[in-house]
Amino acid sequence: FSFISTATVITRLGAKPVFVDIEPETFHLNPALIKKKLTKKTRVIIPVHLYGNPCRIDEIVSLAKRAGVFVIEDCAQSCGATFKGKQTGSFGDFGAFSFYPTKTLGAAGDAGAITTNDKKLYEKIKSLHLHGEDGAFHSYRYSLIGINSRLDEIQAAALNVKLKHLPRWNRVRRKAAERYNRLIFESGLLRPVHPLAVLAMTSLRASAQQNGGSAVTGGGKRSNLSTGKGRLELPTQTPGGKSVYHQYVIRTPRRDQLLTYLKSAGIASGVYYPLPLHLQPCFKSLGYKHGDFHEAERASHEVLSLPLYPQITPASQQAVVSSIKKFFRLPLK
Repeated sequence: FSFISTATVITRLGAKPVFVDIEPETFHLNPALIKKKLTKKTRVIIPVHLYGNPCRIDEIVSLAKRAGVFVIEDCAQSCGATFKGKQTGSFGDFGAFSFYPTKTLGAAGDAGAITTNDKKLYEKIKSLHLHGEDGAFHSYRYSLIGINSRLDEIQAAALNVKLKHLPRWNRVRRKAAERYNRLIFESGLLRPVHPLAVLAMTSLRASAQQNGGSAVTGGGKRSNLSTGKGRLELPTQTPGGKSVYHQYVIRTPRRDQLLTYLKSAGIASGVYYPLPLHLQPCFKSLGYKHGDFHEAERASHEVLSLPLYPQITPASQQAVVSSIKKFFRLPLK
């Protein structure tokens, strides 16, 4: 359950992607299921820090080490996110970052970077990104078949200016996400959630108590602020992780109707992603079918990203939540 390039890069190298179902709370690869899929043919595990929320990368790296395989972290959406105090992209053998303009750190066009703590791997990647050239730039000696993957100066200049603002932008994103959590919680729109859910936060419990209600606890009990009709769930942050909320993703069984309603109200929202990787037409030859990965398929029908960016105002977020509340008050069709 990710953007298509996470898997197509594997097939481009002549390898075979093997998919694993996700955890329903975080949309991340389930480490217990990864273990079951490891074989002698496995060469690499590619976990995705989806929506800017770090996955349980320590467990995945531990699995990989025992199996003797590489870990490539897909950090396209998690620039600045941390897990147990360390930046995403610093756990595996490689970290792959995207600087597409819509990312938390975006260039003026397409751009990206690879991180590694291994000197030999660094030298090899450095050569591969420059046609496989040996040593110094313009040596015109090539020991590897590489590609042209240089970051051009205009993109680098834009990123250099923006980089110093990234910590502040990410802090603002987190505050905006917390504001959504509180507004939705207070609206009474929530359905029962997993014990890991962010609603267990003390601040939300206190808010509910101040308003004469009872909060959703770590045990996943239903709030009496909800009518119990199974309306929506909030994002869940990985324990030990610090998300940058590249996307603020709620989930509801009435996703498509809600998306249409918000659009009619002039509010943009998005679906990332409407079709899981194993059901993409380009992977038909792999033989997967509907029902193979229940959680990924269910998520593809329920996830909805609400507007969130560093400049969003409290009034705008209130307007979004008010529209969602109006939608759920409408009679079912």
